[in-house]
Amino acid sequence: MRDDEGVSPVIAVILMVAITVVLAATVYVWVSGFASEDTGPEQAAATAKGVDLSGDGDVEWIQVTLTSGQNAPYSWSDVTNSTTAPDGTSAEQICETAQGEWGNDWCTDNFGSGDSWDVGGNLWIPCQGDGNHIVTISVSGTTILDARVSCDAAAPSP
Repeated sequence: MRDDEGVSPVIAVILMVAITVVLAATVYVWVSGFASEDTGPEQAAATAKGVDLSGDGDVEWIQVTLTSGQNAPYSWSDVTNSTTAPDGTSAEQICETAQGEWGNDWCTDNFGSGDSWDVGGNLWIPCQGDGNHIVTISVSGTTILDARVSCDAAAPSP
């Protein structure tokens, strides 16, 4: 009679090393997935409309409302504005609260470094005369709003 041994010792060592390498590679790939960050574009959206706050029938302000934002609230350093008036001038002023018409009293408070813009919150941009303004708002380098807003006389109330 002969004793049958299942696998020779050399084959057994090779199989154990191969299984260990495969398991180590699997664990590495699985764990490295936890450490990766999403570096894609910001997923946010906003709307813009002309607003007559003084009640005189003229639209003086563009109200920009944040409707969604995956990383909201956003700080001042995250938000940029590029608004072009009908005459080609640009307005980069963003306000937290609208007040007054022209001059230095455009804003009661500029959107400052300690403040934030959360979903449902408004930013205000002063109109630069009558006509359509092109408003572009970006958050963290990603454009979330590119709209044409009328700063003409407000539509009469029904």
